[in-house]
Amino acid sequence: MISVLNPVNHNTVDGKELSLFQDLNIDQIIDFIAQDWGDETKELFYQLPGDYENEKYRKDFYGELLSLDLTDVFDEYLKLMQFRSICAKNADEVEEKLQKQIWFLRETDAYVTAIEKLSAALSDKDFSSEAFLLLKGKLREYKSSTHYGDLLEACRKYMAKLKGFRLTLDYENDRITLSESKGKYEYENQLKELFPKSDYAIKSPFVSDLNMSYLENRVIDMFKKKNKDFFLDISAYNKVFKDYLDETFLLLGKEIKYYLSFYKFMKKMEAKNFSFCRSTLDRSNINAEGLYDLALACLSLESGKEVVDNDINMFEGEKFLILTGPNQGGKTTFARSLGQLVYFSKMGLYVPAKAASLPSFESILTHFSVEESVESGKGKLMDELSRLKPMMEDTKSSAFVVINELFTTAANYDAVEMGKKVLQFFTAKDCRGIYVTHLGELSSCCEGLVSMRALLDEGKKQTFKVARGDYEDFTGPNGLVEKYGLSYEKIMDRLA
Repeated sequence: MISVLNPVNHNTVDGKELSLFQDLNIDQIIDFIAQDWGDETKELFYQLPGDYENEKYRKDFYGELLSLDLTDVFDEYLKLMQFRSICAKNADEVEEKLQKQIWFLRETDAYVTAIEKLSAALSDKDFSSEAFLLLKGKLREYKSSTHYGDLLEACRKYMAKLKGFRLTLDYENDRITLSESKGKYEYENQLKELFPKSDYAIKSPFVSDLNMSYLENRVIDMFKKKNKDFFLDISAYNKVFKDYLDETFLLLGKEIKYYLSFYKFMKKMEAKNFSFCRSTLDRSNINAEGLYDLALACLSLESGKEVVDNDINMFEGEKFLILTGPNQGGKTTFARSLGQLVYFSKMGLYVPAKAASLPSFESILTHFSVEESVESGKGKLMDELSRLKPMMEDTKSSAFVVINELFTTAANYDAVEMGKKVLQFFTAKDCRGIYVTHLGELSSCCEGLVSMRALLDEGKKQTFKVARGDYEDFTGPNGLVEKYGLSYEKIMDRLA
């Protein structure tokens, strides 16, 4: 069986219980992406690729899906497969045997139509991605099989016969008369010719209720008597092709929602001037231009608030960004945007930035400060240490780590010492990441650390921009003192 999400023998990691989804607000983004696609699609965004090959497999497929303009092709495939599911459900629920058989015929018709249209759309395309090559090969092999050939021929034959049935209904003197009639083409097309100005979808009059009425049963009885061979053939068709479905194409109908839901979400965001790009692999550096917090961007669709973007550059040998700055200055937002960059790149999708390149990380680890838990009976510091311990015990090399405001309730000296231990541990494991803190002293505790700060404008107001800079240059506390006129000189002037 072929998957367009995961190569053969490559596993995914169930991330449902990982804190990163809440810490980075990725769960909110997933809700936005999958709000019209159902829980089954939402769950796919919690399945993390297990390795770089899996990431590349997805990234290459999604890239060709967009570059070859195939989203509409798969959207139509999905709609046909969804209608197939509806027909299958109806066949299970109806009571009349013949009605079950007709629903099965319509079910298989939707299936072969989906296969034929997808095959026709992909047949003349030159693919380079492994997933598309496998899918195209599978289609070619499947269509050449005797089983599918027989199914297609029989399905087309019986659907044409079914659509060819015509009925005249006369009502006179409280009496209804039924008789067969002839038409030059299908019922729906005939209605469209008779009512050309109608812009609504025309449906069969016999699908308003699954179980047929008395009149509809009499209609069926009439056709049974005059078309015995057809109804005998339909019964045999149901038995011969009861196991018609190939699991690859059923799986494709589920997995393609992952890509289509993100694509439609991405187009919606781009219409509001939010940028997305395909990230490229850089084994040494992390670079992003116009990086922004996608969760905030989603919320801004309703609030209309501006979302500030930032640029980031981490070069070879640089392990951790130590980000300091004023409260409410955008530090946590920037850390989240960086974590989201790694997540969406890892998932093989486009990332929220104008341009981006980064390594492949084996995992994403996060630790955000939370309120003290009354239920646990622990203080905030103990709670943080309890959550940090398993995170450090399970850490593998090449993880991306996002730590936000750790040890804020500890004494300054203790917080610095514990922060140093944490940073030394992760850098020794060859991890990379960002540490948001009010402790600027941490920026020089070991090799590979880069000091960054949230910027204030000339009026000492937050800009929500970040830049490289030594923590001694940070004017946050002094800026607040100046802003509110609390410097020694100003206080003495007022007292005088």
